[in-house]
Amino acid sequence: MERQNKKKLYPLLFGDEVLARDWGRESWKLADLGVVDSKVRGGWLGGNTISDIMETYMEKISGEDVFSWCGRQFPLMVKRLDIEGELPLRVAPDDVIARERYDALGGARAWLVLEADENAKVWLGMASEIDATEAYALNLTGALKSAMNSFKPAAGDLIHILPCQVYGAVGRLSVLEISESSGLEFELAEDFEEVLDFIELNACSKGQVSSDACSASRGLIESEEFNLESIRTSEATLISSREDSCFRLFACVSGKAQIGGTPVTPGEVVLVPADCHDFTLEPEGEITLLMAQVRREWADGYINPDTEAFLEGEDYEGLDTDREEEPELLK
Repeated sequence: MERQNKKKLYPLLFGDEVLARDWGRESWKLADLGVVDSKVRGGWLGGNTISDIMETYMEKISGEDVFSWCGRQFPLMVKRLDIEGELPLRVAPDDVIARERYDALGGARAWLVLEADENAKVWLGMASEIDATEAYALNLTGALKSAMNSFKPAAGDLIHILPCQVYGAVGRLSVLEISESSGLEFELAEDFEEVLDFIELNACSKGQVSSDACSASRGLIESEEFNLESIRTSEATLISSREDSCFRLFACVSGKAQIGGTPVTPGEVVLVPADCHDFTLEPEGEITLLMAQVRREWADGYINPDTEAFLEGEDYEGLDTDREEEPELLK
């Protein structure tokens, strides 16, 4: 796709791609994974995939700091999981392990529970610390859940699933998932030896689950992987990104609105590129949204910013390397 410099970027609405799973249905709202490559709906970029757009517009989509970290892959993805049965215990690595072993991003994620019946249950992390030997034995007999935290989810719950943390679910349960853009996810029943050296076996914090997450506008998650906040409003709002120069990703939970002129309804996802510095959120009545961003700065590990720009032992004859005063600027 050729860059069309005369045309301005705009908030991008994406279409769903639905996949059947053994445990239910997975609806991909936005993903830049190659095997799933979400397409834009509407506007002059309609029909193009997120990977096409990232390849062409790069930092104009994600923002300079994010682009320096993630490159041409958009860093977040959004799915809806409709679980009808059992979602097996699974885990994803953190960014360090994912990059070193698989050249990929890690697997931090957040679940917003949309619906849950009375028989639904979620497992998240260990109830108390166990060692690798005990974990291996429990997994081998299918009893690892007995060592994990479990709870009954309710609509409105927000569940923050950290990298390296084991989780699973059972029953009829629908969640909106926002996560790092990664296909790395290992089922413990099949891949336990692959993940044994990185799964989190310490006790899980109960603070990772909060109820009525979207009852008001507020920050929900602030982490290295992504930030997440809820927006609940019925008033038109001017939003500016001039100071942070970062994309904004909106997932509509309820209500209708125009986001920078792009309409959004429940279940839809809109990506506002970093290059859209100012835009207006215009609700039609009350609307509830999740907004996600990545706040990450890339630091080159090979460069020490405090090191003098001269090499020891080199001949810099003719250069005044000891000058203390700043040179006078030409006017």
